[in-house]
Amino acid sequence: MPTTSEMQEVKSATEVIKWLASGLNPLLPTNVEGDISKLSLVGHSRGGKTAFSLALGICRPSLPFSAVIGIDPVAGTKCFQPQPHILPPLSEPFKISAPITVIGTGLGPKSASPITCPCAPDGFNHVAFFSKNNGKGSRKLMRECCSGLVVASLKAYLDNDESFLNAIYVDPSIAPVDLNPQKVMYKTSSP
Repeated sequence: MPTTSEMQEVKSATEVIKWLASGLNPLLPTNVEGDISKLSLVGHSRGGKTAFSLALGICRPSLPFSAVIGIDPVAGTKCFQPQPHILPPLSEPFKISAPITVIGTGLGPKSASPITCPCAPDGFNHVAFFSKNNGKGSRKLMRECCSGLVVASLKAYLDNDESFLNAIYVDPSIAPVDLNPQKVMYKTSSP
């Protein structure tokens, strides 16, 4: 059982977001200014759920978000879904105006050993998060792939540069791992 509640994590993240407007720039080096006009939320696993919770307005974060990215987001298990409940029912899409990217490794529904439960079981893992938005290999390759997908998504959403996402869409084999999307929702501007 986690020692910090997921609601507390959302509240803490909300406080950090509030702090950004006045607290970031005084800590930056001279002649460097933070641009919070392109604030994006990125989270892995339980942090992915936190990112989506914030984007859904839970705890009323004070700044708008330009993009939301969940890397293997998980919202609990079949027996325990801690607050906030953001997935059920799956038939209702997220009400998030920012562009969304959901990246899943597909390993969440698998148990690490015969005596443990899956950390991200079916119905509470990246597939469920992706549905709400209408493999084996080395961790190094998975991290490289996720990093590339995050950068490609942020360049498209924040800089209006779709070239990286276009390249991945047109030729998924450029990724360091096999990409097997549940559903392709991104459409390139040119084939």
